[in-house]
Amino acid sequence: MENPAEIYTLKTNSWKEIQRIPYDVCLYWGREGGTPVNGALYWQVIRPINFMDNFNNGALLRFDLMNEKFMLVPLPRDVAEEPMSSVGFPILSLGVFGGSLCIVQDHHETAVVIWALKEDDSSMDFFWSKLMTIPRMDGMQSNRFLAPICFTKNGEVLMNVRQKSPSGLVSRENEFYLYNPAEEKVTFKELLFRNIWFDYWNTETGYLQSLISHSGWNGDTGYIDDTGYIECLISPNGVGHWK
Repeated sequence: MENPAEIYTLKTNSWKEIQRIPYDVCLYWGREGGTPVNGALYWQVIRPINFMDNFNNGALLRFDLMNEKFMLVPLPRDVAEEPMSSVGFPILSLGVFGGSLCIVQDHHETAVVIWALKEDDSSMDFFWSKLMTIPRMDGMQSNRFLAPICFTKNGEVLMNVRQKSPSGLVSRENEFYLYNPAEEKVTFKELLFRNIWFDYWNTETGYLQSLISHSGWNGDTGYIDDTGYIECLISPNGVGHWK
């Protein structure tokens, strides 16, 4: 079964089907929008189980905004080969850190691994680079989500950590930690923010003429980006119409 991928353009007030995709977009914990970086959008998708293909626990779907083409990006081998989660595929955090698409692989009880997607300039192929492995700090609960925000001047990584409720929803209570890669040390950092929710699950995907509006953790600025004008929207699930 294939899902129709469609683009909605405000100028023409119409949807256009551009491709059919034989994958399901991972909507676990409400992640419905793509993660924008370097002229492309990324979603975690679930490959359909195929008797001729033992790989059935997820991948990334990349949409090029220039040529309006999709391509499948395999997960890092260490991620793809890890034991299945309770939902049958690895649950990953997608975001932008240091100008690259990154995924956060959470080992819960032991550590968090951050991977960055790089592109080979000569071959134009994509490959994964392991940025860092952040150990669990004593007292940091295993059911918390971690997302890197930015590097500090001395090379430490500022991280946003949030509690996941038993229902699977991520709370709006932010805690911040600093990770020192040289010392492999994690320390709590008390930061005061009022009426700010660092939401690193994307809920809307906007393809703009000049800017990309998205909600998500952004490693370049550490701020949530907002904008008012959206030229068109991209749906890999084939929405077809709005009311």
